[in-house]
Amino acid sequence: QRGGSPSAFDRVLGARLGSAAICRLLKGESGCMVGLIKTEVAATPFDVVLRNKKAFDQNLIQLAETLGN
Repeated sequence: QRGGSPSAFDRVLGARLGSAAICRLLKGESGCMVGLIKTEVAATPFDVVLRNKKAFDQNLIQLAETLGN
């Protein structure tokens, strides 16, 4: 998810990811998400996505809370 008006990159990325997702579904593939890894569109199985948890940066959480008030 990105904020603001979409750039040309955003529009092309949306088309690339949407196309990759549909192509996988039409091939009968499921249980994964598509995303950009470096410059390539790639699919990652959900179990891998859920296994690789990242810790939240507490400073960013505090910043978001401050800006949200």
